[in-house]
Amino acid sequence: MRVLLFTLTGFGNKVLDALLDNSCEVKYLFTRKKTKPFRFYEEENIKKYAGKKGIEVYNEFGWAEIKKIIRQWKPDLLLAASFHRIIPEAVIALVPLGVNLHSSLLPKYRGPNPIQWSLYNQEKEIGITAHILVKEVDAGDILMQNKITIKADDNENTLMKKLAVLAGETTIDLIKQIKKDSLRPKPQDVKKITHFPDFKKFKDIKSVIAVMGGSLKRGHDYKWKTTNFNEGDNFGITGDRLRVLAASCFYKKNSNKKIITMGGTGQYKNISDIIPVSRVIKRELILLGVPKDKIAVETYSGNTFQQLSGLGKIIRKERIKSVTIISNRYHLPRIRAMINFSVELKKLFTNVKVELISAEEILIKSNPAAWKETIPAAYKSGKMKERIELEKGGVKQIKAGVYNFK
Repeated sequence: MRVLLFTLTGFGNKVLDALLDNSCEVKYLFTRKKTKPFRFYEEENIKKYAGKKGIEVYNEFGWAEIKKIIRQWKPDLLLAASFHRIIPEAVIALVPLGVNLHSSLLPKYRGPNPIQWSLYNQEKEIGITAHILVKEVDAGDILMQNKITIKADDNENTLMKKLAVLAGETTIDLIKQIKKDSLRPKPQDVKKITHFPDFKKFKDIKSVIAVMGGSLKRGHDYKWKTTNFNEGDNFGITGDRLRVLAASCFYKKNSNKKIITMGGTGQYKNISDIIPVSRVIKRELILLGVPKDKIAVETYSGNTFQQLSGLGKIIRKERIKSVTIISNRYHLPRIRAMINFSVELKKLFTNVKVELISAEEILIKSNPAAWKETIPAAYKSGKMKERIELEKGGVKQIKAGVYNFK
């Protein structure tokens, strides 16, 4: 089998070995010009590595040149593995099969930097997806996926190395199935697509808005949504929808900031079709006009303490200098007490400017005609008074040192 390989140092070394070890002919390899040492772990530059194996390596090329090579050599497979350029549809069309190895479990984390974003969003697993190359980036039908667990001590370097090995293993599986003619492409679930911006652009942000997750309710269209004042969860009335509305208003006046939505499935984890509350909040923010590339999600925390802990870890990891936490007015005293009295949270938020703003305050200021009477009326209701007393009880327990944070 003749394979035309587009790859970079790291993944490329393992993928090339896998191809050669499985009787594939790799005559040409396309990469980028890179003279500095591989920054993730010790690995030989792919140009030198492939050159030693008698392969013709191009790090400066045009697509017309590649078309000519394809027409003359007639490869059976065009394989891209961690490649830095989008391969034109006109090039893909010249080969019987075009496949890309992407370092995420598609359809999650399409686009650049899936490893960084998986770490940033505290994912529990990651993997390699082999999919058909198509015009749209990372959108082709899935051929196979192999995954690994993200460990607590993993970082970008360790995951790059583990995924390079996994890319090699996936290549072996791919070649075996091609030879047996047993590939069965499967369309990606468009409802589960996530796509984040270039991580370097997000990483430059030093100030973020954190939207605390709360309760969910199934709407008339059967989609999950955040709750209004007349709805609630196992702990009573909530009004979490106000957090979303307030965050969109606050963002429009602070568009230099990024938004992190907080919360996994929490108390709803036993519901089969539930999705993380952070993803529901993101969807609602997008509908309110917040650009999707300005929103990151944290999907594994459950209760308030876990959300604050997850937020603190993101802040420490990305060296964020300030955070504005948006939640309901009744909720803020317990958040403040946790940050002030929890040893873990005090450490995570050290040297970070933390601002707590109530969703109700933001909405009354931004649209008094709509909220100046509605919010005070809601806070006079019996259900809301019960919720406030519940929150006060939590604050007392925190200060007394008897609160169950976990």
